[in-house]
Amino acid sequence: MGRPLQAVIDASTKEALERSYRDLADAVSVGLGNATAAQFQTMATELRSLGLEAPAEGADRLAECVGTQADPVDGLNAFARLEQMLDAVRVRLATAPDFSGRPAVDVPALPSLQVDEEGLAPLAQASLWSYPTEADPVARYSYLIRVAQRLQRGPIAPAADGLAVWSNLQAGALVVESLARNPRVAVDMVRQAYSARNLVILRNAVRVLAAVSVPYAPLPDEDVRMRLLSKAMRAGQPILAHEGLAVYRTVKGLSAYDPGEPYTGADGTGELGIAPRIKLIKELGGKPKPTDPWFAHSRFFGETELGQLQGPKREVQERLTRIVRFDKEKDQRRRAVMALMFLEDAVATPCLREALRDPALEVRKAALWALGALGDDSILPLCRRHLAVNSDMTDEAATALGALHDSRGFPVLWSAYERNLAQHRTRESLGFLCEASVPVLTKVGLNPSIMSRAGTLRIFDYIWKDGAADAVLSVLEATADPRARSLLLKPLVLPDLEEPAKKIAIGLRDRLLRRIADRSVPLTTRVMHVGHLKRMDPGEAAGLLAPVLRALPEEEAAALGASRRKGWLRKRIRGSDAP
Repeated sequence: MGRPLQAVIDASTKEALERSYRDLADAVSVGLGNATAAQFQTMATELRSLGLEAPAEGADRLAECVGTQADPVDGLNAFARLEQMLDAVRVRLATAPDFSGRPAVDVPALPSLQVDEEGLAPLAQASLWSYPTEADPVARYSYLIRVAQRLQRGPIAPAADGLAVWSNLQAGALVVESLARNPRVAVDMVRQAYSARNLVILRNAVRVLAAVSVPYAPLPDEDVRMRLLSKAMRAGQPILAHEGLAVYRTVKGLSAYDPGEPYTGADGTGELGIAPRIKLIKELGGKPKPTDPWFAHSRFFGETELGQLQGPKREVQERLTRIVRFDKEKDQRRRAVMALMFLEDAVATPCLREALRDPALEVRKAALWALGALGDDSILPLCRRHLAVNSDMTDEAATALGALHDSRGFPVLWSAYERNLAQHRTRESLGFLCEASVPVLTKVGLNPSIMSRAGTLRIFDYIWKDGAADAVLSVLEATADPRARSLLLKPLVLPDLEEPAKKIAIGLRDRLLRRIADRSVPLTTRVMHVGHLKRMDPGEAAGLLAPVLRALPEEEAAALGASRRKGWLRKRIRGSDAP
């Protein structure tokens, strides 16, 4: 690490950092291929003079990535990392910390930033799901420190609260780094991650594979790592297929990205790349249903736009980028943005970031959504700002966070949902986050009345599918207040329900019956479940309970509300010799 920034930040230091930031933005806005190595070497020298060694190393890497022969993906990754570090340091400059002799901890991957060690103590036992809702940089950097501390105790698996880390692109980098030294454990973790539906979990799994594959290249095709990479390449999500293919090519000794090649699957054949999407568009024949993916609808993309995807990658990107930047028709610019989103190639990120400043609102909306689909987590502050109040971009901010799939978007989306902002979009996006939306159980438990909100059960259905009833039951059993339980059951009263509430209610009713019959469950809990069942299905509860109670001992059945059996009652009245 370079020398620390001086305690008192003078104006010249701020000016130097802002100049580096502007130079970086200018270089990338015109394309890395047009920038010169000298620009980034000068930037690196100045950053080192400020004691910012990590950002300086990023500038050094960018100096190696410019030029026509450079790998554009590597260059864009270097740019994104340097931009993130400069942003972090700008926060530091704005609010220089004063630890007054107290011990400080470096932020992982951002060594120019420090956090008060004593301030971390109350958070040490918090769940990894407790990512800060507000735009508080110190709290967010503290979260990274907590993840690093957990990793020191051993690997974090993509399960339970570990899903919070695996579905976080920033914290996921720490997981990748920790597993890079242990290929066997890493492969087991990747197998677990492949069962997830959240895109960021899958992308982090591919990055773990890269960390334990590239250093050991070449690998035979039968190696488990190569088989797992092949599986990623066949993913229906192009961004995952692109990233898996880049790692696979690198392990095979090829360049990770060849701009002279066409996009994989652009001819509509095979199972890789964009082929599955093109096949679906053609099969629907211009008549998609409302539930079909966005790209099948002509107002977004559709079959008429497929011709723009033909040719080498460089030509396709240049063609679409020219339209986004220079076409006079705003609808043409918007459709070119959607075409870039269809491809999900990170090379388009700088162009789409520029489009966020387009004079046409429709283009800015499309660009924000597209950046989410391309996995650009730099949109998080912008989305957070638009979801704090109702604005022209609020709907698209919710949609972009759903497309991003990052767990850092969950608290922002949930806060908007609770405040009735962009209800339809936030509901859908919370569902699209899949495993990253698991904290919805806790949120509903803390605010049971929200279960009656139109859309909450649909969120459960999106996230847990056939397990939605189990998720509702877990909230119900964790809730101690009878009034809160009553609120949770209010939207699940049979029989007059529509889907998915009806499906979830029937599933919950069946699970309650199984719990009532299970003698390993405490009797007090089973009595409570009988009350739930009667509230949910007052017309059928007695008939459904009868066979369950007959199979139980008489005292337990009586405690659960069964009437005394007639024969047993006569014996008690007349004595044991009664006929």
